[in-house]
Amino acid sequence: MTSPAQTAAVNKYIKKQMRRFTLQCNKETDADIIEALDSTGNYNKALKEIIRKAIKDGSFPLSSR
Repeated sequence: MTSPAQTAAVNKYIKKQMRRFTLQCNKETDADIIEALDSTGNYNKALKEIIRKAIKDGSFPLSSR
């Protein structure tokens, strides 16, 4: 069991060091994406690898912000 101080420390670290992104997929129109991500077992790792590869290849639309 964690102490309140440990929980506070973890929450402080997460707030300072992390950023969360949420991805919603439609079960019908995005079925291919859902199937591909489900097959990986680790969505976070798979998405990061895809994005890093696109950045390296120059195909990631960084200028469309």
